[in-house]
Amino acid sequence: MSGGSPVARARSTRFLACAAGLLVLGEPLTGCGYHPPGGLTLKPSESTLPKCSTADPVPVEDLGKKPRATCDLVGTPIVFPDGKTVRVPEVLGQTASGALPDQAVLSLSNLGVYGVVASLTQADPVRTRWWGTKDGIALQIKYNGTDDGNGESSQ
Repeated sequence: MSGGSPVARARSTRFLACAAGLLVLGEPLTGCGYHPPGGLTLKPSESTLPKCSTADPVPVEDLGKKPRATCDLVGTPIVFPDGKTVRVPEVLGQTASGALPDQAVLSLSNLGVYGVVASLTQADPVRTRWWGTKDGIALQIKYNGTDDGNGESSQ
């Protein structure tokens, strides 16, 4: 990790720490995204939503079908194309799930009214696929970055 920008080194270090933690604990970790100084904050009107009335699993492809979230999906399982599920964290929370640096990483961020943003980052070649609202994906990339910069959206 001697080359590259400080941001790239920080992301790589955090990714390896999260992957190592997952191997030891066997559970997805929360807070494993890159968080630049002065990170994302939301106004109370953007972050306070009533909890959704159902916690039925939601296909990742359904994220972002509405321009704004009307309820908080916290705790709801999101089902990725490969069948794996990840539960939605609290508002402004982020999860990452992946076993080894050479495997795909699934991640979710709960961005209040901007919805839940999901990503699937393939290891080789590094490529990220995104699901969520246009505004939510833009916020996620702005404040947490993307490992490959492609910003490919499924919307």
